[in-house]
Amino acid sequence: MAILLFSFAAAAPAAAGQPEGATDLAAGLDRIARSHRVNLLFDERLVAGKRISVRATPSTIERELAQTLKGTGLTYRNAGGGTFVIIADTTGDKAPTPEAPPPPVPDILVIGRYTLDTDIRRSADDAQPYRTAGRRSIEDAQPGSVEEFLKTRLPQNAQTLSLNQAPFSAGGSPRSQIDLRGLGTDHTLVLVNGRRLPSTPGLGELLQPDVSGMPIQGIDRIETLASTAGGIFGIGADGGAVNIVTKNDFDEAALSVQTGLSGRGDAAQRMIDAHIGWTSASKHTRVSLRYTDRTDEGLSFGSRDFIESSRTLRYQRVGSRNYLPVSASVNVVSATGSNLSLIPALGGQSLGASSTFLPLGPAAASSVGIAALLTNAGKLDLTLAQDGQGAEQSLLTPADAHSVLATVRQDVGRSLVVYADYLRFSTTGRAVIGGVQTTTSLSPGQLGNPFAQPIIITYPAAGLLGQILSRSTTDRLTIGAIAQLGKGWVANFDAASGQATVFQVESYTPVSGYAINAFAGGTALTSQLARVAVTPFFQNYATNRLRDLNLRVAGPLVNLPAGPLSITLTAELRDERAPGADYDNYVSTPALRSSTHYQSARQTVGSAFAEARIPIVSNDASKSVLRGLEAQVAVRTDRYEIAAPVIDAQLLQLGTFGNEVRSKGTVTAVTTSLRFNPTDGITLRGSYADGYTPPTQSQITPNGFSFGFFPYSDPKRPRDSFASSIQTLFLYGGQPGFARKRRGPGRSARSRSRHSSPACVFHSTS
Repeated sequence: MAILLFSFAAAAPAAAGQPEGATDLAAGLDRIARSHRVNLLFDERLVAGKRISVRATPSTIERELAQTLKGTGLTYRNAGGGTFVIIADTTGDKAPTPEAPPPPVPDILVIGRYTLDTDIRRSADDAQPYRTAGRRSIEDAQPGSVEEFLKTRLPQNAQTLSLNQAPFSAGGSPRSQIDLRGLGTDHTLVLVNGRRLPSTPGLGELLQPDVSGMPIQGIDRIETLASTAGGIFGIGADGGAVNIVTKNDFDEAALSVQTGLSGRGDAAQRMIDAHIGWTSASKHTRVSLRYTDRTDEGLSFGSRDFIESSRTLRYQRVGSRNYLPVSASVNVVSATGSNLSLIPALGGQSLGASSTFLPLGPAAASSVGIAALLTNAGKLDLTLAQDGQGAEQSLLTPADAHSVLATVRQDVGRSLVVYADYLRFSTTGRAVIGGVQTTTSLSPGQLGNPFAQPIIITYPAAGLLGQILSRSTTDRLTIGAIAQLGKGWVANFDAASGQATVFQVESYTPVSGYAINAFAGGTALTSQLARVAVTPFFQNYATNRLRDLNLRVAGPLVNLPAGPLSITLTAELRDERAPGADYDNYVSTPALRSSTHYQSARQTVGSAFAEARIPIVSNDASKSVLRGLEAQVAVRTDRYEIAAPVIDAQLLQLGTFGNEVRSKGTVTAVTTSLRFNPTDGITLRGSYADGYTPPTQSQITPNGFSFGFFPYSDPKRPRDSFASSIQTLFLYGGQPGFARKRRGPGRSARSRSRHSSPACVFHSTS
């Protein structure tokens, strides 16, 4: 599409009734946009050199546009959602009049001044229940990330817990997760500028793309459809879809710095955002470049008192037999549950309880230590240790994010635009964990055990911090062209190549490698812990590469009494390949490293899509209760093939499934909807949609083991144990060949996930 100027109504309405002298048409259109608070899209070359002389009068936007454009050879179209497009009038004297405003344009490929979105423009007034958050809404919310914004501003997002809120169990990952309608993150499709990102690679899975590094300052709007959308967006969108549209400000340079703290003066956040835009003198070449650096210092256990409060509550409920925390002291509990008694060398006294603790400082064999053990009988120390198991442990994962957004656009003649769009996000989480496991069991007389009974103890490891580092990086380069084909038809072709990588390393030391006497006193314990080396325990590296080709053609097919019937046709070929993942396990020292390489996995999808917008009743049919009735029908067919490696060593040795398992299938999804305006300010709409998600790699990858004896009787042969006479292969996990067969209409293969969403929505636009 040719260069579009975007005029947005952000100022107060101009006073009506004031005479206007001869003025530039572009300036006049800008005044109208501000006066009526609408968006106007127009090609600056269409209005160049045109001057108008009009008197602004109280009127509707349609009436004023028709009056302003009269005699200019231009007309307008209503794109819906408060957006109007100025175009050349190809109908001669049949320019639109206020009494017969033109119908909405169903498909706009937006490549305007501020955005580069290759998807159909969506709005809240669409037949489908889209929600659009503009840049003003996003900036006012002041979120730290896209995930945070959608978690607090989108009720349909069921992802209540972020990965950075569970540093240990999430492996220190700050990766984003969006879960529309609670169907799971693998059922929510995430797009950027209408196109897919590389899936995040996992061990045996391709996960939802990571947008945790997407800069909030670089977002123009976020479009969400919290409804099954397989008929529009394809497989993986049966929970809904999220489209993030980036800014492309070609005429400005800006530098912004933000800092923030929590209400308690911690959890500092810092952000630096730098942007520069450039437009050539001919305005045929435009460049936009943005770099953002964001730091979140996170929180530690010691930053909040509710960690110790929860310890106290748990101890009160379950007691020391079922709860033995690591604290600032040496906590002791009898392994058998019997009362503890000191060894004869320390006096032999009975504590009369099964638990006690020794403060860090005196040795257990000293008089001070013996007195402390007796005094604290029946108690445990619940305060946090000053180490990675206690106060220093991460409560919220500290993270650093770096991002680059770059766009280059070049006009070639009046009807062709070529562009290149590059994005890169990199987010690194660094969570603190315990540097050494300090829960151990001791027999009588072992490692300074002062009791005559076997005990279980925990002790602090001051200064020892383990760490989980997780880095997620996503990049994508898109090169494309948008061509005006004439008579309102537009074609868009683009090719994208991208890669997503995940690197994780966990560093700590198992206590089994060291003999620690926790009862020797604080100085001696510190000396012993100084010998402990915190080293990498395991690490893994995984990559996924994306290749994506898209072709779209859209335009009016035929003119109906209520307006043009417009169609959109799309073809897509997408290939994702994970060339393999490396997993290194160091056991206790780097010298004992063992490595595993997971073989390549891939997913290939070919898609065909058709969407029609059919105006049935005109918007100006004021006497009809079905005024503005419009139907939307979308059909999408996806043919997929998934290949995953067999990683089970025994199955590989047996050769039962070879080195690779596959799943193939073809799925078709349909979306239909209706909308109309029974009266001013009221829109009624209803829709039906279905969608599919193909099986995941883990669902088609088997695991197993073989055995020649199983200790259960065969009910048909009571004298024989099950499998006692033959070698048996026991399979569990995924099933090879899942969803290999294609099912007929109205039937769904058992391995595919299918969701349908009938909906009827009452929507007020007043």
